[in-house]
Amino acid sequence: MENDDNWKQFINFTCETKRNLIHTVIGFIAPPKPKDKARWLNLDIYIEWAENVMYLGKEKLKKAERDKFNDNLSWVQMFNPHMAEWRTIIDTLVALKNEVKYKGLSKKTKRSFEKSISGLKFNTPRLIEVRNEALAYIEKECTGFSGAYPGCSDIIESVLGKYKIFSGKSPMKEVGKAVLTIPVFTSDVEYDEVKAAMESVSTKDVKAWIDENVGESLFARRKQAFSLKKIKSTVKNIPEYLKKVACF
Repeated sequence: MENDDNWKQFINFTCETKRNLIHTVIGFIAPPKPKDKARWLNLDIYIEWAENVMYLGKEKLKKAERDKFNDNLSWVQMFNPHMAEWRTIIDTLVALKNEVKYKGLSKKTKRSFEKSISGLKFNTPRLIEVRNEALAYIEKECTGFSGAYPGCSDIIESVLGKYKIFSGKSPMKEVGKAVLTIPVFTSDVEYDEVKAAMESVSTKDVKAWIDENVGESLFARRKQAFSLKKIKSTVKNIPEYLKKVACF
């Protein structure tokens, strides 16, 4: 899309319209603010806004609002011929994202993705290229798979986020012995499992596991590094006759 002159013109119109409408009577239908770190070059929010503007029932607007609309938003209809292609690109990307995110990657991914986009019309060279690149990506990622694998990091990020809550009270942020809480909040722990664990695993066993797999904590090492040693007094003993002279 970065080399598409029509898209560049569309973005320029959108940014200009944002500035012109934000403090007017139709500020409520002004274009959305672009996201600085958005993927897909803000395609989705701009296209959805343009589609809403094209199908907006202007008869519901007051006369002053309609006049402002006609003066500042009539340009959106110019891009109606291109909107179908842009929408298909977005729908293809969303279908790919949902397939990988919710179903993971496996040998069935390609067939399932093709089924999910079967209702879309890939009738332009760019749309055909987008579809082929998506299929090539799936085929490359799923080569040699014998099962289903996670396609995104949502689960990992969620687990690490919950772990941070458990370890938040630690003096120093690190992966410490609280890592043993992860199996607790990622599964359903039954009473019998807890009872069996308490009866078969001692505190000594847990400590040995932590020493071997986690090691000494940063806080413990910090205390050792900053611990003050007792300094012997450098004052010499005063002779008895000097004590009498000084009236000690």
